[in-house]
Amino acid sequence: SGPIACAAEFRHIIAAFLTLLFVSAPLAPSFAQDSFEETVARFAERSFDVKGDAIRAVAASGDVRAGDILTALSEGALYYVKKGKRIVFAQKAEGGFQIRDALTDEDLGIVKKRAVKKVGINNRLRALLKGALGGLQLTAPDTDTRLAAARALLLTPDPGIKSALEGALAREETPRVAEMMTL
Repeated sequence: SGPIACAAEFRHIIAAFLTLLFVSAPLAPSFAQDSFEETVARFAERSFDVKGDAIRAVAASGDVRAGDILTALSEGALYYVKKGKRIVFAQKAEGGFQIRDALTDEDLGIVKKRAVKKVGINNRLRALLKGALGGLQLTAPDTDTRLAAARALLLTPDPGIKSALEGALAREETPRVAEMMTL
């Protein structure tokens, strides 16, 4: 961890950040006008592209429910009720799944396994989720958590990262974290 290692890490971070800048793209126009609830409802869509846009929009929303929803998606606990496409958190229970509404946290009881379907994701969406969850950690109260999140985001070439970093940088008060966000 001498000067050579630091220089190599710095070059790696700069390369990742430049890659990030060149692949940045705005959210799909249809998502820009959606409410948080409408955006979350898109997780019931089959298209991985639609789900990717929903992940970016939820992460950038600033809504307090975003972290729980994205974490559940990442952990395979985000489902939708087949009838009505309501997005829910689901846990296996005797006789099916114990479900809670992902937006209201309302307990919806136990439903049969066939009544719900897991929100499917692929490896591209898993990587996107990792970056999105890291972006949400940029606002954590702990300085070390924010610093680690900034480092992780610089290494995740995702279009939604630039806006997450810019927003967090505007609020950041710790110089070493702010410096990492500007690399």
